[in-house]
Amino acid sequence: QLTDEHMDFGAIHAELTVGRIPALLKASGIEYRLRMSPRAAAWHELDARYWRFIYRFLQESVTNLLRHSRAETCRIQLLTRQSHDGTCVLISIRDSDTANYYDFRRSDSMGLKNLMSAGAVLGGRFHHCLRPRLKKMAFYFRIPPR
Repeated sequence: QLTDEHMDFGAIHAELTVGRIPALLKASGIEYRLRMSPRAAAWHELDARYWRFIYRFLQESVTNLLRHSRAETCRIQLLTRQSHDGTCVLISIRDSDTANYYDFRRSDSMGLKNLMSAGAVLGGRFHHCLRPRLKKMAFYFRIPPR
């Protein structure tokens, strides 16, 4: 578990490349791909609150994938994008199975609901994309420029 004083781009990068998340996916036989934009100046503008949210969002999404899907692949992206009002951060996680995927709209699905609330406090927007015919499920979170 990462602590707040160690929560930054480097810690998240390490967690996603050699930490618990890739280890769990590999142990479950899931092909894992990661895409990050490491040189973006926007990463240095984020404080521990944002990094804690990013970490929890990824952790909760991967946990749901492992518990509730039969995915063969998982792709995580942590990117920055230019928008008309500055640079924003985009977090996305996609998997290859939706057949038995967890429905975050259920009343007992508190993990993602709590994260959506926490992200909204940071000014972020959450959305998902479910495409059963393509067997794709994606969660996205966009954090606006500060």
